[in-house]
Amino acid sequence: MWALATQGKNEGAGTATPVHAQSSDPAAEAPATSIGGTIHPQVEPQAGEPAAVWSTTLVTSVPPGQSQNGYDIDAVYEHPNGTRYNVGVKNEDDGSGQALLDSLEDRHKLGRLECGVDATGSGCVGTVEGIGLIVVHSTSIASIESSRWCDAFVAEMLKGTKNKD
Repeated sequence: MWALATQGKNEGAGTATPVHAQSSDPAAEAPATSIGGTIHPQVEPQAGEPAAVWSTTLVTSVPPGQSQNGYDIDAVYEHPNGTRYNVGVKNEDDGSGQALLDSLEDRHKLGRLECGVDATGSGCVGTVEGIGLIVVHSTSIASIESSRWCDAFVAEMLKGTKNKD
């Protein structure tokens, strides 16, 4: 249905170490994202979800329509420990990627992400309601061990909905 451009290493990123979520499951790892800034969320886990405390900063972002990987948005986020994550988004509305950017600015718009490990085992893929396909690639294959990683990724983006009322 879609082709994924796997990025095993980020140019100039160096050797990265996985991000460890604070969870009862040591394999649950996840970054959080913030467009244009750094966030320091305190996550209240729900049943079956890993808890995590982390911050991730946007490093680079390719303007919509200019991705070399076939995505509508192509960005790199970096955790304070040096781990970098590639985030690619396939947008199903007008192809501009604007719906995703809007959803990250107004987190009330972000729907549930259903996701799992991609075909290469090096990332996770899923769909966000009303937005389209989101693809998250990590520099560490070990950090993508279950769909809970993706759940935590999206839970982090959704965290702001409880604080923006």
